[in-house]
Amino acid sequence: MTTFKNWFFVQAFLWCCCFALSSQAQILNPPGELNAAVKETSLKLLTDFWNRDIPNQQKSKSLFAETEFKDPTLMLVFLLNRIHHNKAAEALDIAEELTLQYPKAVDGWVVKIWLQALMDRYDLAPVSIRTLKIEIDSANLNDQQLKQIYRRLGRLIGYFQGPVRSKVNQQLLEDTTQWVIRGIPNEILAIFEKNRNEVLQQHAELLDDQKERTDKELQKVQAQNEQETININNENQQLSNMESQLIPERQRISTESSAEISRLEQEGQSIELQLNQIASDILFSQQNLSQLYIDWNYLQTIPASQRGGIFFLNQQIRNAELNLAGLRSSSFGLSNQLVTISNQIARTRQSAQNQIRELDRQLKKLSATRRRNLNKLNRFAAGPEIADGKRAAMVNREISLRTYDDLSEELYRQDLLRYLR
Repeated sequence: MTTFKNWFFVQAFLWCCCFALSSQAQILNPPGELNAAVKETSLKLLTDFWNRDIPNQQKSKSLFAETEFKDPTLMLVFLLNRIHHNKAAEALDIAEELTLQYPKAVDGWVVKIWLQALMDRYDLAPVSIRTLKIEIDSANLNDQQLKQIYRRLGRLIGYFQGPVRSKVNQQLLEDTTQWVIRGIPNEILAIFEKNRNEVLQQHAELLDDQKERTDKELQKVQAQNEQETININNENQQLSNMESQLIPERQRISTESSAEISRLEQEGQSIELQLNQIASDILFSQQNLSQLYIDWNYLQTIPASQRGGIFFLNQQIRNAELNLAGLRSSSFGLSNQLVTISNQIARTRQSAQNQIRELDRQLKKLSATRRRNLNKLNRFAAGPEIADGKRAAMVNREISLRTYDDLSEELYRQDLLRYLR
């Protein structure tokens, strides 16, 4: 098990690997043997469970939780594992725990400050920087370690003074900066200032580059808007031409269908009048025929010698039956005509409604297109604008901590693996 005495040697190595920026980190004063369980767990976190995927994320958390003794080496390894798996919030929690349990762990404070900056915790970062300064002053660090520390602090403070200046309390940051550089050798101060100024210069160059890119993009958008304005105007003319055809066509269909329905309704009314008259004639004919049947039946009750006029009566009955049959036939035919007319009215009305509905759909579509085109023209008139996605990408690039001070977890991993193996 690693003792607290050996911890100074552990953190000497971790300082170096934690503060490496663009060069290879080197182990200083390698510590003694680690706890076997800690070493095995650390190796798994850096190898078997290192690749980014959901199973490895869960396995890493479970393995760390199951390890009873969590020394600063293991905590830093798991901290790097969380950063590599894009779990910055979890990494910051581990960094908080690391600095709480091992307040002398200078490397833990530096990584925590970096994570606080990454997570936009600009209110806490200056406080952590002040604590880091206290730990630096109380530790017996060599020049190489101080250079590594102040190289990163210079970049972090430069980041707070430049890219995210509007989000940081600048008075507190200035006081913190003076606190941090107090009493440090000139050589260390020069490294601090060099890295701080590099970030500020990089930010200024990035702003200039983005302004140039923005101007070019706006010119490109303006040219696109001008060409699209021509296209929209041409399309609007086509829409007007189509509308000038559809509206009269709609009126024609409405007028013609109304006229045809009116004609059919009048024809139907005429047939209904005829049917009413025929119904009256049928009733009269039935009454007449009934009387003739009564007379015929009466003649059957008297002697044949007294049945004068029965031939004439038979003829009247036959004529009445033929007349009644004709009336019924006419009524049936006229009823069929009335049904036909009713069906024609329904078909004419439905056909007109379908055509008008389709024309209305087309007119509504034309109107929606015209409104959309009008909105575009109004937007173009307000001047060219960069797309939200591109604008957001530019802003993110400008204020992203990794743009100015990237934490290479892979570099840490390789150095830790050399140490653990």
